[in-house]
Amino acid sequence: MCIISGSFPRGNFIWDEALFTSDKFVICRMKWRAQNMSKESLKSNEDEGLNFEINIEQCVQAQIIHLSSESEHQEIKRPGAFSNGKRTNSKLVYPIIYIGNQESKSPLVLGIVMTGLCGRSVIFGYSLLELNVEIQREITKLLEFEGFPTTSTFGKPMNWEAKTVVDVLLEYKKALILLPNDVLFTRENGWERLIEDVKTGVRSTNRTAVNKLGRMALKSEKQRSAYKQISKELF
Repeated sequence: MCIISGSFPRGNFIWDEALFTSDKFVICRMKWRAQNMSKESLKSNEDEGLNFEINIEQCVQAQIIHLSSESEHQEIKRPGAFSNGKRTNSKLVYPIIYIGNQESKSPLVLGIVMTGLCGRSVIFGYSLLELNVEIQREITKLLEFEGFPTTSTFGKPMNWEAKTVVDVLLEYKKALILLPNDVLFTRENGWERLIEDVKTGVRSTNRTAVNKLGRMALKSEKQRSAYKQISKELF
């Protein structure tokens, strides 16, 4: 669920069947009555309307496509270059999933890890003030604890970049870098079990492997095997 192949024009996840949406926050596994209903309306009308369930994988996929497209639009470059000066044409990304205090029936993709050369990567995603207010408050408390200033000299809220947001959430097990083996785990055990196992330390956030290895994080036996299984479903 975190390997982009080349099917879409702007860098996309490994799944070709995707839910296309322009919304930042995609509400999944809920019965929809209308496309643009608020979260509150969705909750109050959960037992009404259409039985329309969106697969969690499609939900994550849609957000990855949005972020990948936006990163290309902003001309974000993957780190590193070959001896001839050319950069990698890799489309590989790992989604970074929020698993903090704000509960939701659908996963929120905070950003993507865009792998470069020699284990180097760059994070592209939402800055602090681009997230909803509840998540902003949660992250701000963590940043304050770590000694980060939360307001500027002019008294305005600091809009910390995506990398800082992701780093502090990973530090406190409130985010997860999703790898192929995690996808197979959720299929077997459910999304909630994955979140619980990460929060309790039973499963890794994958932070260290991705930070140190980049694309090579997929070379471990369990990740390689999971990747092959997912790939066979598509090609």
